[in-house]
Amino acid sequence: MTWENAGFHMRRPAVRGGVELEHSYWRSYVHVGVVSYLLGGVAVLGYALGAGGAHRVALVALDVASMAATITVFWWIGLRLVDTPWRTPFFATWTLSTYLFVGVGIGLDGGTRSPLSYLLVMPLLFAGLAYSRRTVVTLTAVGVVVAVVVGATTDRGSAAATALLATAMAVAGVLTSAMARSRARLTGALVEAANHDSLTGCMTRRAFYERLHHEARRAQRYGTPFTLVLADLDNLKALNDHGGHEAGDEALRALSDALRTASRGTDLVGRLGGDEFAVILPES
Repeated sequence: MTWENAGFHMRRPAVRGGVELEHSYWRSYVHVGVVSYLLGGVAVLGYALGAGGAHRVALVALDVASMAATITVFWWIGLRLVDTPWRTPFFATWTLSTYLFVGVGIGLDGGTRSPLSYLLVMPLLFAGLAYSRRTVVTLTAVGVVVAVVVGATTDRGSAAATALLATAMAVAGVLTSAMARSRARLTGALVEAANHDSLTGCMTRRAFYERLHHEARRAQRYGTPFTLVLADLDNLKALNDHGGHEAGDEALRALSDALRTASRGTDLVGRLGGDEFAVILPES
C-alpha cells in the first residue's frame, strides 16, 4: 500500500520552496547572461565592421564563433545543469572562455589601447550575481593575468594602458567579491526562511511536502519502507483565547521540540500549518 492509497493525499502548495527558488534564480541567470553576451557580441561585430583594420576578418570570425558557442553550448547545456552540482564549475568555465575570447579580440585589435579592453571587466561583474566569493576572487586573478599577458604580447601594447586595465580588473574584483558575499548571505537567509518555520524551527509545509514526495518515490523505486507520523495540538484555539497567542506559540514550540528531540538524525519534522505537524521516518 502506498502513502496515497493510505488516504494521505496532498496538493503541492503554490509557494515555491528554497530549492526551487534557487534553481529558478540560476535559470534566470543563464537567460540574462546569454542575452547580455549576445548584445555584447553584436556591439563587437558592429565595431569590427566599422573600424576596419588588418585583422577585421579574424575579429569578425572570432566574434561570431563566440556567439555561436554561447547559444549552442553554454545556453543549451547550462539550463540542464542548473539543478546539478556541476553548475558552478560549468559557468565558471563560461567566464574563463569569455576571458579567452575577449583577450584574443583585444590582441587582434592592437592591444590594451583597444576599446574592446573594456569588455574584459564585464564577465567579472556578472560573476558576482551567482558565483561564490572564492570563485570571484579566482576569476579576478585570472582576469588580471589576462590583461597583463595581452598588454605584454601585443605590438601596440601600452604599459600605462595595461596597468590601468589590470587595476580596473582588480577594483572590479574587490567590488564583485563584496557583492557576492552579501548576495550569499541574503540568499541563505531567504532559503532558510523558505525551508524552515520561524516559530518552531521545523520544515515549512512546502519544504516538507517536497521531501515527502522524494521519500515516496525513493521507497517505491527501491522497495524500502518509510513511516509518516501526524501530530497536532488539541484545543489550541481555546489555549490562545484563554492564555493569549504567546501561550499558544509556547505550546507549538514545546511540541516541535519534543518531536525533534525524539527523532533520529535522518528523520524530518515539519509544520504543516496551524497546529498540525508531521514526521518522516525513512527506512522504518
